[in-house]
Amino acid sequence: MNGEPEPLVAALGQTHSAFVRAGAIQYLPTPLTSETHFKPTWTALGGASGIAALMREFSVVHVDALCRALGRTCGASGARTQREEGLSELFKLLYCPSPTNEADATADPRPLQKSYMRFVRACSPDVCLDYIDDDGFSAKDARSCLDAHAQVFQKQQLDACFSPKPASGPAGRLDLDMGLLKPAVARNRKLTLTVLERILEFDAVDLKIDAREFVSDLVLPLLRNLRKKTESGELNSRAWDLVLRCFERWPQLVVEPTALIRLAAKWWSYSTSEPRRQHASLVMQTLLKLAPNAVTVDKLADFVAKTKPDCHRRAELLCLLFRLQTGVHIASSTGSDKQKLKTLKLQLSNKLFTMIAYKRALAFLDLLIEAQPLQTFLQTSERGSILSQAADPDTPSQGDVPILRAFLARASGHEDASNGSWGSHIESLVKARTAKANSNRDWSGRFFWAQSALFLAIAHGSLELYHKTLVWARRFDKDPQKVTALYQASTVRTREGVDLLCGISAEPRKCTKPLAAVADDIATAHTIILHLLDTAAAALREPSATPAHWAALIPLISDVVERRLKHANALQSHRGLSDDAVYELVWAPTLRMLVAAETALLLTPHPSADDARFPALFLADEFLEKKGLSAAAQSERWASHTPIRFLEGLISRVPAQLLSRLASSGLQRLVADGDKADPSIVMELISLLSHSDRPALACPLIRSVVLDRVNDSAWHRKLFSAGFFSRLSTSEAKAFLEDMAVAMIERMRLQANRSPAPDPSPPVDAAAAAAVPSQPQAPFVKVTTVKMLAQVLNGYGSRFVDNDTACAVLSNILQRAKHVDIKVAVAGSLVEAFCSCGSDPFRRTIAAALEEHAVPIAASLNERQVMTESDWEQAAADPAADLPEISRLSPASEHRPMWSLLWRASRWQRTFAPWKGKPATQLYAKMFEGSAANNKRWMALFVAKHGFAVPAGALDKLPAIPIDPAELSMTVPEMPATHFAALEQLVMANLAPPPWLAAVNRAVAENAPLALSKPGRHWLACWGNSGVAAFDKLGLNRVVNALWWRPKDWATQDTTSDTTLDMVRSFLLALAEAAIFYSPSSPNSSSSDLQRTPASLPDTLLIRAEMLRSPTDDRNDFDRKPEAVQASERDADIRAFVAQVRALVDELVQRDGGAPYHGPWARLKAVVLSRPARKDLLRVALELVRGEGGDGDVGGGSDKVSSMAEFLRIELAHDMLRLGEDPGDGSVLRRVEAVLLRWERSRVEYVRESARETIRVLRRQSLGGRK
Repeated sequence: MNGEPEPLVAALGQTHSAFVRAGAIQYLPTPLTSETHFKPTWTALGGASGIAALMREFSVVHVDALCRALGRTCGASGARTQREEGLSELFKLLYCPSPTNEADATADPRPLQKSYMRFVRACSPDVCLDYIDDDGFSAKDARSCLDAHAQVFQKQQLDACFSPKPASGPAGRLDLDMGLLKPAVARNRKLTLTVLERILEFDAVDLKIDAREFVSDLVLPLLRNLRKKTESGELNSRAWDLVLRCFERWPQLVVEPTALIRLAAKWWSYSTSEPRRQHASLVMQTLLKLAPNAVTVDKLADFVAKTKPDCHRRAELLCLLFRLQTGVHIASSTGSDKQKLKTLKLQLSNKLFTMIAYKRALAFLDLLIEAQPLQTFLQTSERGSILSQAADPDTPSQGDVPILRAFLARASGHEDASNGSWGSHIESLVKARTAKANSNRDWSGRFFWAQSALFLAIAHGSLELYHKTLVWARRFDKDPQKVTALYQASTVRTREGVDLLCGISAEPRKCTKPLAAVADDIATAHTIILHLLDTAAAALREPSATPAHWAALIPLISDVVERRLKHANALQSHRGLSDDAVYELVWAPTLRMLVAAETALLLTPHPSADDARFPALFLADEFLEKKGLSAAAQSERWASHTPIRFLEGLISRVPAQLLSRLASSGLQRLVADGDKADPSIVMELISLLSHSDRPALACPLIRSVVLDRVNDSAWHRKLFSAGFFSRLSTSEAKAFLEDMAVAMIERMRLQANRSPAPDPSPPVDAAAAAAVPSQPQAPFVKVTTVKMLAQVLNGYGSRFVDNDTACAVLSNILQRAKHVDIKVAVAGSLVEAFCSCGSDPFRRTIAAALEEHAVPIAASLNERQVMTESDWEQAAADPAADLPEISRLSPASEHRPMWSLLWRASRWQRTFAPWKGKPATQLYAKMFEGSAANNKRWMALFVAKHGFAVPAGALDKLPAIPIDPAELSMTVPEMPATHFAALEQLVMANLAPPPWLAAVNRAVAENAPLALSKPGRHWLACWGNSGVAAFDKLGLNRVVNALWWRPKDWATQDTTSDTTLDMVRSFLLALAEAAIFYSPSSPNSSSSDLQRTPASLPDTLLIRAEMLRSPTDDRNDFDRKPEAVQASERDADIRAFVAQVRALVDELVQRDGGAPYHGPWARLKAVVLSRPARKDLLRVALELVRGEGGDGDVGGGSDKVSSMAEFLRIELAHDMLRLGEDPGDGSVLRRVEAVLLRWERSRVEYVRESARETIRVLRRQSLGGRK
């Protein structure tokens, strides 16, 4: 590429090298984003139509790459206007071609719309606005569009969010939709500030904001973005001011306060000027007032750790937060501060004192000890530290203050271990704890106080005291439970213990010890380590001891050595020591300790020193002498794969023709060698060729492998895949696909026509013939291979060819295939394309193919054994033969895959324009007709085989029903009238069968072998259902449920040829009358029984309660209506619902005879509470208790309740208030609050106490986070 357009156009248009074209695609954005090169390049390419013509011949991979390359020009300043206009024209030409436009003749017929969406972000703003909400538009592309066309999008989104909309609340109120603003404000600080300013233009009652969306989508991204900017000091102040003003105007917006305070703390920590730090302090103070529990004193350590301030700012931040929360100035405390500390109940973490400077931490701890002498203010920390020690075994969560005090005193240098008075104090504390361990009778108590003494010695930093305490602790070595706990890793390998045994200070600059004292510390540490090893060696002689009890001691040595490696260099640098001096000071004694430790561990073996050690030591050569690890032991296969790896790395430089000849030669040799050869090398070579510069060269080789090497089917899926087709150009992919389809169809034809091959050397006698197993002939083409072709073309996965080609190939295979699995796989691909594509002509073509070739299979008795006309004639001629098997009742083929596929297609088909409102033309109707015809022929065979007496023509008078009778009701309401008539006749034939049918049913049912056989079960499933069983087995429940469907579900029905709502109602009434007439408990059947018990009638009140409809049942299209219309319809529905509920309650308490209402009331209340949506329950409750005096004015006022019905309505309203959710309308909440306050002041005790209980329940729910 030399900057001229001609080489670029030539590289894009050539067909001999895929790599050259890929390089040209990657280079294309460069001239398109240049003012000087755009016009000549765009002209040389032929404009939008020329690029579209080029893309038509590109492979799918290259189309994707080109769309991504064009998308990368989004936002580039060079030739922006011209480029956006040209790309917009190209996008419209590709994405939505018009058949009337001659230029669209160059449009690509392949379904590549998702690929084209990748460069819509580089088009003009108008095109972006039209397609930004499309399903194929990714979130990343949407952000790119917003960045590239920021001004247009920002103005549009601000206008959309803040434009007046009618609302269900007070007039003029605006519901702010943060979803519209989220993409725009994600990375735009100034726009976010503008949004906050626009929000503050509204009063609290005029604007409704979702609190979580406001904070998570607007505030937190803004503040986090500002924190990352070094120049954003003024912007920080402005942003926090706007946010706090919003919080003060809408206090309910303060959600996630901890995150907000943490951001304010980070601003405070990183601010360099005092005014900004004061501003940040004020922000934190304001947020803590709005949300006092956001950062409690107990969680200060975790809060500061997550805030991650600078080391020198941690103490100041802690002091600030502590002062804001408690009012105590711990940095400069006064008498009043100490008095406040005495009254506080604190639970501070140990981490609070270790994350700040030790001197300040020690001063704070001394202040707390002085204010709270009981020392109950400390919590334990995590394990692995001496600060995890509790103060007492009875209070495991209360930390040990003396250990923390000793640790801080030593770490800060305030009290050195050599200080006499301080050392005596610590020794007395250690002695007191050892005395408690000696006197304690429980092993857990002894362990606790022993560990406490050891940790206190470590905290003091005295190796001598630690050594003395360890020597004292050996008295417990014969106690197995205590030994297990005392010498575990959490006791002997604490961070502070390892630092002490290291002998070198972690901060050499603060260490003033002379080198002689350091040497003494190292020697003492070695004494302690060897003492621990001696203790372990001695304890292991005890019968209760196990090595697991002392497993932590060996890693302790390595921990100490690693810590010295870490600190020795710092000591050397600080003291200016030579390498020899460091060796003599540190490493010489360390090596002597390691040798002594090894000597202690590797004792003389038992029974004598002459015996071999166990386990034995292995030589390195023994490990190498293993099969497969040396070059000589490697198999030929692995050695041969090495060149393949080299070829993979050099694929862009290896000529594709040479690679093709190599693969062809390998394939010929593979054929010559037969089954003994390993095919993996050749298959990998072909796969490598398919990824080369000219992937089309692999087509003949892949064809040969797929068609001629059926035993290598495991490789077929890797070679013959959608990925390979995507690398081919349009013409190459189409030609190869059609060639493979023709070859597979021919192989299937040969396989279907061939007869078994005769045996050239037949056995001499019949016994020998029976002993010789039959050898199955190898198939011409495997079923899995043909199914693989169908799966490659599955739906819109076939992006490499146009839909017409894919449909033609699949239809051809479906027509000629004999194996049912192949037919199912092909039909699945066609159904997927039928449901996914958007072209009605293409859908008609697929529907015709399915109707011709797939419907007969789905309508058959058994999808794996489709009955032909000759099969039916043969079965009718021989009554003694077995009846045809029905797949629905066969465990081996219980699944009906073809029927399931066509049923799915039919469900989609009813929504498409050519078939909408025309049930008789849909696939299901065709399946029904075929299935009913096959089922009727089977019924005739069944009657003839068993010799049942059936009048002439009686079978023909039975309704035509499918193999599974329950399928009849699956398409209500979109069902042809003829199908519904068959359903009516089927139900009546089951409830009131004619005499001959009843006799046949009895004969089948009384013949146990026949009733349990598959034919008998099928006959009874069709005609032997009575009573309630008919509702379940015949699918009548779906018909009953049809009465609940909305009127619009019946709107598309043709009243002359389709099922209507009146037909369903008439049928159900007739069904009810028949059920009553033929019921065993009906008057006609039981009038002769003088001892009969009268039948009990159901409670009609509860039946009418079950028929209550939800106030929102008819509002599925609710969101599409204006908000004012929504509010009006909702209120009308609620008033109608409440009127029905009032009538039911009145009837319940006014029953004749004074019957108790408690049982029916509980059922009625459960039904009423289940009908409305949770967000409508508050409105329903207000309507339920509204009287003449307004909300809550039941019975004319809150001071009296005039009837039991009003008591029950109040009880029901309380249940609704407790179950209801926030309706999103402040006026409703205010009305609820007014009603509860009115009831709380009522003179009626029940009303008053119920209101108080409801208020308590609502408060608990609010604390639990429920809205």
